[in-house]
Amino acid sequence: IATSATSSQVIQRALQILESILVNWFADDDKARVLAGVMPGIISAIVKIISGAPSVAQSRGMQTVWNDVNASKQTSSRKPPTTDIACAALQLFSSVVVLTIGDVPLTACGVLAAQVSDLESLVNDINVNEADDSTLVGSPTLSASSTQTLQNRADPFPQLTATYLAYTRTQLMHSLHALLPTLTTHHALRVRLALVDALSRIAQSCVRSLDSDESAVQDILLTTLLELGSPYESSPDVSSRARMAICGWLQERQVQSRLRAILERELGAFPAAVQSHSERRVGSCVNVIMALTSLAREVNAGALRRDFALLLGPNGGVVRWSWPLLACLELARPVEMETEQANDGTTRAWDLARIE
Repeated sequence: IATSATSSQVIQRALQILESILVNWFADDDKARVLAGVMPGIISAIVKIISGAPSVAQSRGMQTVWNDVNASKQTSSRKPPTTDIACAALQLFSSVVVLTIGDVPLTACGVLAAQVSDLESLVNDINVNEADDSTLVGSPTLSASSTQTLQNRADPFPQLTATYLAYTRTQLMHSLHALLPTLTTHHALRVRLALVDALSRIAQSCVRSLDSDESAVQDILLTTLLELGSPYESSPDVSSRARMAICGWLQERQVQSRLRAILERELGAFPAAVQSHSERRVGSCVNVIMALTSLAREVNAGALRRDFALLLGPNGGVVRWSWPLLACLELARPVEMETEQANDGTTRAWDLARIE
């Protein structure tokens, strides 16, 4: 309904009802397993609604639906979504991601190992495992015919495994690449605020599940929040909320390492962005770097301040990124050389040094 309707009100209500069904309808034990089967189709529909692509095809399996997501990244001539539709789509997007591949559901189904925070939780975990083993020992064995019947019964939902998670991480990265250009530049303040809320919810709830060297999902989430949290953001409300979202999990070790890598990457990419004469690329680098410097002044950002000090110090590779930055700057003629007294060839030397 949401991808084929022409009325904005119908699309908005369809997205809201679907989000309510996903959150409240299924039992907690089965929710992640059921959502694993419908997540590709839901995200495909959201990408097509946001990007203005044609109506989505019916789901023909996970591979085909994720291919629909990739195809929807092509440029479309349709207008951006309305404010209400974009906000409803972002709420649905964050809900289906968190409920399917969040740290909590994946830990419950065994894809992620349970984290032990203290001795009491370790003892409780051991007791639960022993109780499960005793239940298995005392359970009656199934007959050969019953076992064959269960094996032949097709499970309509994919199994939540490490392979499913790895594949979903990659496809989620493509979906974010398709969504973010439209949403980060949306004219409505409500949409940009909803984007900050959705990205921060995903980043906070999927710290371990999205932490992978092969996938750049966490980098995309953090970079987008940093760009929205820049002091140069047009809305102080958006900038403040984005910085607060990142400050909320600055103590996470994975986030600290990601921020350090983002800082080094943006400093290294800034000279190339300047030389490309692309205002969008330069603005993106500046926004991210300025947001990181703003975050470094926070009380709980000691690790980030140490990263800045290391990067700007003699052992932080300052020569590696500072010389390209100086080389891309345009050397203008000093004011004092505009006088007629500078006729000894120095003016000519500055003309030759000027970068066109």
